[in-house]
Amino acid sequence: MKLIMFIKGMVRSTKFLIYIFLIVFVSCDTMKKVTSKYNILYNGNLFFDEGLNNLKQDYNENFWEILPVIVDNNLLNLDDEYPTNNFIKSEDKAIKVIQKKGVIKNENTNHINQAYLLLGKSRFFDQRYISSIQALNYILKQDKKSEIWYDAFFWRNLIHINLEQVETAIENLKNELKSSNLNKSEKELIHLCLSEAYSKNNDHKNLIKHLNLYNKFSNDKVQKARSNFIIAQSYVQSDKTDSAAIFFKKVINSKISRFSEIKLDAILKESLFADYNIDDGFYKKLLNQPRNLNSKPKIQFYYALYLQNLNKVDDAKNILTSSLNSDFDDKELRKRIYEKLYYINLGQRNYEFANNYLDTLLGQIDKSSSKFFKLNLNSEKLSEIAALQKENAKIDSIIFTSSLDSISLMNYQNSFLEKKPDKAKKPAKITINNKLTGTYYFENSVAMDRGKLEFNRVWGNIARVDNWRYENNLNVSANFYVRETEPKPKQTLEQEVFRKDKIVNVDLDSLDNILSKNNYKIGIYTFEYFDDTKSSEEYFNKVNYGYLTEDQYLQSRFYLYKIYNSGSKKDITAANRIKDELTKNYDNSIYTKKINEEDLTTLKPNEIDSLKVSIKKNIKSGNFILSQLKLKIDSILPLLNNRQDQFEMTILQAESSANLKGIDKYLLDLKKINQNYPEFTDELELRIKALENYVKSKSIKIKDEKYVCFFILNED
Repeated sequence: MKLIMFIKGMVRSTKFLIYIFLIVFVSCDTMKKVTSKYNILYNGNLFFDEGLNNLKQDYNENFWEILPVIVDNNLLNLDDEYPTNNFIKSEDKAIKVIQKKGVIKNENTNHINQAYLLLGKSRFFDQRYISSIQALNYILKQDKKSEIWYDAFFWRNLIHINLEQVETAIENLKNELKSSNLNKSEKELIHLCLSEAYSKNNDHKNLIKHLNLYNKFSNDKVQKARSNFIIAQSYVQSDKTDSAAIFFKKVINSKISRFSEIKLDAILKESLFADYNIDDGFYKKLLNQPRNLNSKPKIQFYYALYLQNLNKVDDAKNILTSSLNSDFDDKELRKRIYEKLYYINLGQRNYEFANNYLDTLLGQIDKSSSKFFKLNLNSEKLSEIAALQKENAKIDSIIFTSSLDSISLMNYQNSFLEKKPDKAKKPAKITINNKLTGTYYFENSVAMDRGKLEFNRVWGNIARVDNWRYENNLNVSANFYVRETEPKPKQTLEQEVFRKDKIVNVDLDSLDNILSKNNYKIGIYTFEYFDDTKSSEEYFNKVNYGYLTEDQYLQSRFYLYKIYNSGSKKDITAANRIKDELTKNYDNSIYTKKINEEDLTTLKPNEIDSLKVSIKKNIKSGNFILSQLKLKIDSILPLLNNRQDQFEMTILQAESSANLKGIDKYLLDLKKINQNYPEFTDELELRIKALENYVKSKSIKIKDEKYVCFFILNED
């Protein structure tokens, strides 16, 4: 009996165990299926997030321009290749979920929608926008709006914006705003997307409007601080600095990390037009904070702007120069520092230094931009001014030394050799070791280098030949010699006194001639290209007018008249004296006409261009009378303030004359223009040389590949 009861108990226990086992088995299988289903989507989102984070790590904000509203939408503007592998993997996971669960009955619709959203976003960051829209449309075309409908709507409108269909995106978003049942987060998303659209359209008014509305509905403190920063930047763009200061202050007072770059930039920008007193200590405190170590050059730049506003230009220049010694990656900041140093030195008339900074700046500017062409022209003129000033300094030195007797000359030279270094300046640091400083002269590289420099200073670069002192036609009986450290590509007769390694007797009249013409050119360049009336007046007044042509004399007097008749150097008495002189002695000159016809309205650029086109057509067709065309151009010249326009018009006048009177007349006209417009000498000398070769040989043989000339001798 007990045995039977035991057997029955065992059977019941076995059935119970089997029942328990079946329950656990079914549960585990169900759990496995559920876990597998969600794991695929979960892993897909992990791949997507990793790819997005990789993009963000390589993304650098450009605080010098208005920031983009949505960072995620602007990550793809990077120049470098971005990590597509992560987005391909996340796309594969999304497709796998859709293939497994995307049956006819659309089992677990929310799960499938999440997969389609991931698919759309993955393709978005892989820049396959049309495929992305197809995936997002699965969610957007459903009869009932799902929980993630507005997420899909947000991404599809970002695609429209990126495809330059901004108006389509704005219309879609505005229509959706009309819905009465929108919740707070949905309004937040729509206003954020609208802000991005208006940002791409550079519509600052609507950008500010929708960013303010976004801030009203959002709880995201980081994005709200970004929105306030963009609003402030937009107000700066519209010259509304008071409003800009208010929103920069909101960024500063926001609860985002104090290590945030956007907060530091807001502090710096707000400091330039703050309504409270800022002193040097404000910037020095920022510079001394350890968290700002990597931002030191940027702080120094704003510190320099602050000092410049206080007219402490030298202090500003020193700080900017110091900032360039730091190692930083902000190319735009470096470019702005060089630009600021260029303009500071230009304002201080340090043309050589200004040109050095400008040369560096030009290497960092887009060569197709109008800014590059303008600055490049300034660079050419600065180089010419620097070269002329250097030549003038040498001539002044020659004239001075030529007035000394032999003993005074020797003492003058020795004063340079024995000149001690300035105690205020620290000597350059020299690394000393056994290899550098030997016991004997020829073992001491420092002494050797100094000896070589001194030899080159005295004798120049001498060829290795016997009797080198008397080679190259050296005239040992000459009073003194002049050396040029860098050979010039071409030399005029006036520059012969500067031939390398040649000792010459100097004609002081010829030097004075060169000085006068150099000063005349500098006077024109500084006035015309840099609006430097102070330098222009200074150099024009140094000119010995006896060495100038009549037209050069009239030009310089006319420029002096303009300087004395306006601006800070206004001197009506001096201006009237020049006016009376020109009116009395040169009443037919175009410069006299310009002075006496000051009531004439200057021509606008488009009017000048249309006149040029008209004159060119007349010259080409031959339908003109030379005397009438000359009168027409003469009447136009007084209305032109820009020398480039004046030059082009005189060239047209010369070409019209050549059409009737031939190449010989054209040559004479070009040579006269070359004297009157020395800044265009390079261009004109090429023309003159080609024409002279033609006149001489009656044929055109051009070997120089720098230019090509066309002469229509016969229409057939």
